[in-house]
Amino acid sequence: MNKTLIYGIINKERFYSDNAEFNVKNVEDGIYSLDVAADTYPTFEVADMFEFERYIKNKPKMEFVIGYTFGANQVIPIDYIRWQNTPNISRLEIRFPLTITNENIRLDEWQIGKFLYIPTKKIFFFLEYVFNSLYEKLQDVRNYYNDSKPLLDLKEITPEMRLVYGFNQLEKLRIEKELKKLKEAEYKKTVLGRIETIIKDSGGTFMSLKTYKNGYEIIWRMGTLNINTYMNKDFGIIEAGFCLNGGDRKHTLNSITKLLGDFIEQGDRFSITRR
Repeated sequence: MNKTLIYGIINKERFYSDNAEFNVKNVEDGIYSLDVAADTYPTFEVADMFEFERYIKNKPKMEFVIGYTFGANQVIPIDYIRWQNTPNISRLEIRFPLTITNENIRLDEWQIGKFLYIPTKKIFFFLEYVFNSLYEKLQDVRNYYNDSKPLLDLKEITPEMRLVYGFNQLEKLRIEKELKKLKEAEYKKTVLGRIETIIKDSGGTFMSLKTYKNGYEIIWRMGTLNINTYMNKDFGIIEAGFCLNGGDRKHTLNSITKLLGDFIEQGDRFSITRR
């Protein structure tokens, strides 16, 4: 190995090696060699992975990590349990799972990757995918996940693989929850959604809706009573469906629902005007 060469990575326009660190410009993220004896220093060359690994091996500030990929560029080391019990890692308050720091890279999920880790700088840099003896077993876990099957009868899988399975389940639930919120938000923008939400939030129960040229006929319930309300296209009340002494048009769907709830709660007498 050329003794004037040092090896490292460039991550977000900064060069990191075991014994050097400085800013660079107009150099893409990647692994590089740097000849410190060159006349035109610094001149970066794309590094050979084999030579890069030889150089980094046993360097105290850096280490290679093999891990399982999942979610949005997240990784669980294949020896996660060891990591959790490593004093220097605990001292740095490293949070798991780890997220890569490479720019413009989207990791494939359910893969095994090789990464360069610089704990003190919180750099976790993707290098390449790895296909080893654990890969096929990871794909078995993936198939169980896709089929929504528990891992109870899947043999010879590691605790870390179980973590990846669990994290994917949590991410799936999070996405489903977000989609549900979006669908509910879109629904509430529709006429039907707006009407149902107003009645529900005011203490009633929406039953049905008929649309006419000039307005809407709404059947809703308060307790055991079914109420037939007619309102115009601007959501102005035309007929509340129960007697308001001619003041129907002064009310909103929200107010008549709450008002009927108050009548029932207080035992006030009222008459149904629409059937």
